[in-house]
Amino acid sequence: MGSRGMSNILIEKDVEFEERMNVYMERLYRLCGYGIIWNGDRQKDVTLIIDGEKQLVEHKYRRCPKTIWDDILVEIMQDMVSHNLGWIYVCGADSLHYVICLGEKNNEHVSYYYDIDMRKFKTWLFEWLKTKRYPKYITSLAGYGITLNLAVPLDEIPEALIKRYDYDL
Repeated sequence: MGSRGMSNILIEKDVEFEERMNVYMERLYRLCGYGIIWNGDRQKDVTLIIDGEKQLVEHKYRRCPKTIWDDILVEIMQDMVSHNLGWIYVCGADSLHYVICLGEKNNEHVSYYYDIDMRKFKTWLFEWLKTKRYPKYITSLAGYGITLNLAVPLDEIPEALIKRYDYDL
């Protein structure tokens, strides 16, 4: 099978995984009293509504079948071949929900997520990068092309920008 065929299979599996995890997040949002509008565009995934206020949210799911990672992956380039910029540049959401998913393939569940103030995080991230001599970059074939991600240690993100919510349904 050519690399394009394999890439399509990976995208399909990634989409199926995200759809399963969206079910968990919708359950959580409904329990918290939010109205939900699924958008699914490059600006945001979902609009949450409570007390007439709207919040635009981008979801990023991370599978952790055996290892709990101590960082988040920030997509710098969605596809290195076509030069499509990553979500850190194109996302217009108010919040990033970085969701940690435990369990084996096709039996994952949302365990907890980080709620990150997207605008403040972007500003902080680019200042933080100026201080890093050798930041860690990770490439991935599991998305839409060859993706370039920046690994950002959780303990370096200021507490004012990030909140952790445990999820137990």
